[in-house]
Amino acid sequence: METERRISTGIDGLDEAIDYLRPGDTVVWQCEHISDYMYVATRFVTNVARKGDRIVYIRFADHEEIMDTAALRERGANVEKYELDPRVGFETFAVQVHRIIDKEPLGTFFVFDCLSDLQKYWFSDLMISNFFLLINPFLIRRQAVAYQPIDYEKHTYETMSRIRREPPLQPQRAVLRHQNAEAHVLLSVVRVQADDALRLHAALRRNMPVKPPPFRRSAPHGRAAVKNRIFHIKQPPA
Repeated sequence: METERRISTGIDGLDEAIDYLRPGDTVVWQCEHISDYMYVATRFVTNVARKGDRIVYIRFADHEEIMDTAALRERGANVEKYELDPRVGFETFAVQVHRIIDKEPLGTFFVFDCLSDLQKYWFSDLMISNFFLLINPFLIRRQAVAYQPIDYEKHTYETMSRIRREPPLQPQRAVLRHQNAEAHVLLSVVRVQADDALRLHAALRRNMPVKPPPFRRSAPHGRAAVKNRIFHIKQPPA
């Protein structure tokens, strides 16, 4: 039987907590500062580039670029940047992203700019979740792994609920905070079984291995359930 591929986030403690990523996973990062997302995205991209896998950066926001694709390419990374303009409108923009996903090889790793920036062009909070719900099935079909940030506490409850309801697997919510001394950020895993949260929290505090998997991956015919991961990343209290 073929072993399921496990993909590292580039952060050891997070890999232990979530039992790694799988092809078809989308990671939604709720960020208080875009610099925090840049840190986790850089760790992820560095790990992927080292293995020679295909990386695609979807650039559309006004904030600082998440990665320097030119520098990565000079170091031999298999990376491409697509610069899109959200002012073309919701439908055209969504079609452009869909075409990019469709033409890239199976198993491509996608890094997106902050989805919250689309709000200023489309003047609708609901369109953020509409875009996510339209694009996510194509990412799953292409066995892609995607990082998509969104601003923390900027969107309505309905918008975030629609994004959280998208995964086929809906475990009980719990929060696990892991302070990363190097990055000085706190990672909160939003989707973890409640009975695992205390065990994981204690293990990470002691820098001990965590027995996977806290996420329940069950599906018909023995196939792993593909779902989104929603994490909250923030600066630690002073």
